[in-house]
Amino acid sequence: RLRKDLAVISRLLRLARRRLDTYLYVSLDNVISDFQGRIFDEADYLKEASNITRIGENIRKRQERVVVPEVFEELTSSEVLVMKYLPGIKITDVPALKSLGIDLKNLAWRLDLLFMRMLLRDKIFHADPHPGNISVADDGTIILYDYGMVGSLDEKTRFQLLKLYDGLSNSDPDVIMDS
Repeated sequence: RLRKDLAVISRLLRLARRRLDTYLYVSLDNVISDFQGRIFDEADYLKEASNITRIGENIRKRQERVVVPEVFEELTSSEVLVMKYLPGIKITDVPALKSLGIDLKNLAWRLDLLFMRMLLRDKIFHADPHPGNISVADDGTIILYDYGMVGSLDEKTRFQLLKLYDGLSNSDPDVIMDS
């Protein structure tokens, strides 16, 4: 079904080509091609289960107050992903977080540190960190959901980001511009 829908979108784009500016057409064509490449990866639940396991292992090694859903591998297939239910408070529900005594500045710092460590140390990171994919348990533990989109960095890019972060941390414009 998804393949048919994407084929229809591609056909519509080809039909609209005559009415679109060339640059807009090329841009839309690139967006659709990129989307087609990613959507099938994101829809493969075996791949997502593997992502959950890899990221979860990295987080557990650091013993951070972060939890990743446990995957029930024996019940998981490319079409079905079964995980442990982890209830939490939506990260944007500030009144609920405050009512539990959650220190919001500390929470923000922990989230920043979590994603920087994934990006710069672990070489695999959660690439869809919007508020719907992050919640907080009653005890302040961060819960990450949805591992359909993950990313990784090559060593050169990772090193450049490390230099950039170092320059930003030390307010060093030369290092920032050089990275």
